[in-house]
Amino acid sequence: MAGAALCALAGPAAHAQPLTECRVAGLRHSVQCGVLQRALDPARPDGPKIDIHYVVAPAMARRKLPDPVFLLAGGPGQSAITLAPSMLALFARLNNRRDIVFVDQRGTGKSAPLECADPQRESLAEQADPDRPFKRLMECRAALLKLPYIKAPGDLGYFTTTLAMQDLDAVRQAIGAERINLVGASYGTRAALEYARQFPQAVRRSVIDGVAPPDMVLPASFSTDGQAAFDKLLADCEREPACSKAFPTLRADWSALLADLPRTRTPWQQVLRTQLARALTPRLGISWSRPARSYIANQGRNHAGHRLPWEPGFTTARRVPRLVVVVDVSGSIEDAVLARFATEIDAITRRLEAGLTLVVGDDRVRAVTHCETGHSQLAELKFEGGGGTDFTPLLEEADRHRPDITVVLTDLEGPARFRPRWPVVWAVQRQHAAAVAPFGRLLVLD
Repeated sequence: MAGAALCALAGPAAHAQPLTECRVAGLRHSVQCGVLQRALDPARPDGPKIDIHYVVAPAMARRKLPDPVFLLAGGPGQSAITLAPSMLALFARLNNRRDIVFVDQRGTGKSAPLECADPQRESLAEQADPDRPFKRLMECRAALLKLPYIKAPGDLGYFTTTLAMQDLDAVRQAIGAERINLVGASYGTRAALEYARQFPQAVRRSVIDGVAPPDMVLPASFSTDGQAAFDKLLADCEREPACSKAFPTLRADWSALLADLPRTRTPWQQVLRTQLARALTPRLGISWSRPARSYIANQGRNHAGHRLPWEPGFTTARRVPRLVVVVDVSGSIEDAVLARFATEIDAITRRLEAGLTLVVGDDRVRAVTHCETGHSQLAELKFEGGGGTDFTPLLEEADRHRPDITVVLTDLEGPARFRPRWPVVWAVQRQHAAAVAPFGRLLVLD
C-alpha cells in the first residue's frame, strides 16, 4: 500500500513557478527555465525549503510528441543544466519532436548546491599526508553547515538519490507530462533505476549507459573493473591475429613496465579508516510511519485534483554500528605495531560512536569482551605464538554479535570454513604479506 501511495502522485506539483524564457551559456537559442520549491525533508512539509531548478529545451516541430526526454547527469554532483549545451548538440535529432528536460538534482548546480572547496595548489607534504582527506572532509562539512538551507547536521542526510528522484517526478508533474523517457550515464543510470523503482507507471523508455546499479559501492569497484577490462583487452589482442602480430609481447611488455614503476603504498592506517568509516557510518532509512496530522489537515483543505503527494520520511537507524575485532593469539605481533593498531581502532570507534567487541582465540574462542567506545584494551593482549588457528569458531562467534564489519588481527595460518555476510578485513604484519585471504580484504600493517 505504501509503495502504491508513493507512485499515485496526482495533480500539479505544489509551489511550481511558471516556465519563463531564458538563456543558458553555451546555447545559441533561448530555452525555458523553471523553479520548483520542495521540502528538504518530505516528512516536514512546513520545514526548510529548497529550490529545484530545471531547463526545458522545447521540441523544434510544431506537432511534438507528448513524452519528453529527461537527461540525468552523472557524478553524482554534475549539474544537468551545465551539461545542456553539449548534450543538446548530441541529441539534436531527438529534440526535433520531443522536449529535452535538464533538472539540477538537489545538491547540484543551482538546486541548493553542496560544494566543497577544491584546493588548486597543495604542497607535496599536504598531498602525502594520510590525514589530509579526512581533514578536508571535516572542513567541507563545517562549511556546508553554514548554508542557509542547512539548519542542522542531519539535514545533510536529505540529499539522496531517493529524494532527488521524487523531485524529478514533481518536475514531471509541473510540466504536465504523463510519461517520460530517461537517458542516463554513469551515476545517471542509478538515478534512472531509482526513478523507475518509485514511479514505474511514469516511465515510457529508459536508456542507461555504463550502469552503476544500487548495490555497486562507488568508487570502490573502479580499480577492480578497470583491471578486468584491461585483462580482457590483453586476452582479446592475443586471440586476434592482426593485433597479436603487431604486438606479440604486449602482456610481457606491460608486466615489465609495471615492474619498473616505483613501489608506493597507501598507509595502512588510511586504508583501515576508510574501510571502517564506510561500514560503520549510520545510514538514513526510509520511514513508512503514518503522516503527520498537519499533512492530513492540508489534504483536507486541498480541493479534488490537487492532492499533495505523500512521500516517505527518513530516519536514522536506531541500531548502534558495531565493529568486532577478532584477535588470533596463536601468532605474534610487534608491540609497536599492536599499539598503533589499537590507537587507530580506538580513534575510529570513538569518532563514529560505534560499539566494539573483542573476540580472542586461536583454534577456539578464549574470551569475548564488550569494550567501551574508544577503549579497546587491544594493547594489553598477550600473544602466545606457535599454536594452531581455526578461524571458523572465531568468525561464528563474531557473527553472533551482528557486526557491520570485522577486522581479524592474525598471521592467516589456519582454515576459515565460515564465510560471514558482512565485510572482513584481515590485518597481517609485513612478514605475512604474501598470505592469501580466504575472502574479504588483506591489510598489511607495515
